[in-house]
Amino acid sequence: MIAVAIIGILASIAIPSYQNYVRDARRADAQATLMEAASILERCYTANNNYGKCSGVGDVLANTDFYKFSGVPVEGATTYDLLAEPQGGQKEDSCGDISLDNAGKREPETCW
Repeated sequence: MIAVAIIGILASIAIPSYQNYVRDARRADAQATLMEAASILERCYTANNNYGKCSGVGDVLANTDFYKFSGVPVEGATTYDLLAEPQGGQKEDSCGDISLDNAGKREPETCW
């Protein structure tokens, strides 16, 4: 009976910690996706002097079970704002939407 109580106490501590770890890992993956898209956009801007002629960004920003991505620039755009919106179980992440713009501004700052 004591062993069951100990296992219950350990599980009540370990499971929430694991869930937070998984959310953090998923957020880090979304951040890496935003950074990869920004890298493609910056290379394109260097070649074309605008972000609108960039191809391949939409492929990088493919939605997942945990994040919905948006922010592909339109033709002639000189700025961009990439956004990752949490979906499913990731909605419980305290950071909420994460974003990255052409000036390198990352929101929310505490989550990057």
